[in-house]
Amino acid sequence: MLYENTTCPACGVEFREGDDIVVCPDCGTPHHRSCWKTFGKCANEGRHGDGFVWTAPRSAAKVNEYASKTETKEETEVICPSCGAGCPPDTLVCPECGMSFGAVGRAFYGAEQDFNIDPGFFFDGVKADPDDSIDGIKARDAAAYVQTRTVRYIPKFIAMSRKNKKVGWNWAALFLSPLWFFYRKMYKAGILFVSLTCIALLFASIPLSNASADFVEYMSNYIEITNTTTIEEFSEDYNEFLINYENLPESERTEIERLYKGVASCFALFVCSYFVANIFAALYGDYLYKSKMVREVASMRSFAKNDKTFLVLAMKRGGVSVFSAIGCMLSLNFLFQLITGYIRIM
Repeated sequence: MLYENTTCPACGVEFREGDDIVVCPDCGTPHHRSCWKTFGKCANEGRHGDGFVWTAPRSAAKVNEYASKTETKEETEVICPSCGAGCPPDTLVCPECGMSFGAVGRAFYGAEQDFNIDPGFFFDGVKADPDDSIDGIKARDAAAYVQTRTVRYIPKFIAMSRKNKKVGWNWAALFLSPLWFFYRKMYKAGILFVSLTCIALLFASIPLSNASADFVEYMSNYIEITNTTTIEEFSEDYNEFLINYENLPESERTEIERLYKGVASCFALFVCSYFVANIFAALYGDYLYKSKMVREVASMRSFAKNDKTFLVLAMKRGGVSVFSAIGCMLSLNFLFQLITGYIRIM
């Protein structure tokens, strides 16, 4: 379309494919036919005496130039509509100017790509040299990728890199794993720890289910437990059982205590099995995060031709994802319901 990305000067609405457009015979300014009829004159009539000639705005000219280039370039190359640079296929950001391709990118970073964040913003408060090396990348680049809690992670990563350490301790990974992995966009590690947690709980549920079934079966001699038993009936039988407990034969009390301890120990094993994977996450979480960060920062730096492009990429690929953590939490809740349902069936 000849007037793509330009607006009618009379109504301010952008021209679209199929619009009925008329052009001023004196200066060449395009108008909607309906606007021309409504105003009865060119919107730029006051400038005709100065020899004014309408030209497409810079952004529209770039689009037209981009369209002409895409007709001659090979399909394996993407032309940036902002600077005209050739970009690798399927790229999201121009390596030359940092232009974000696609409607989502333009909406997030602004139509004119006014992305002027200070490169040192994420390094504020970090007690380290911005040029310190973390496995070959600069600490300032690592901070741009980490974005949140850089005061904790950047010095930690620098120390791990200098000492070549793989083992550390991360309290968030201990108590919030595997949510923490999804929050930090480590999706592969998150899926791995979700699987390990579910497998551990599934195996631990087998002895717990068996011990619970044995205990319930034995207690049914004293307390009526059926599908139709109400809470009131159960409470009445249970209170009567407690009152008469000391009057039971010693052999029966011993058996009840043995079965109860079996249920308690199996339940403790079930709870501990949840933290088995979390302990490994706490020990190796920082190392896994550092390794992923180093790989992605090195990849983005090799692609980007300037700091602006690198920061655009780091903002998109780094940082945290609250929605991923929430999705993981909902998935875990669903899996736990399946496991508890399995215990009831057994």
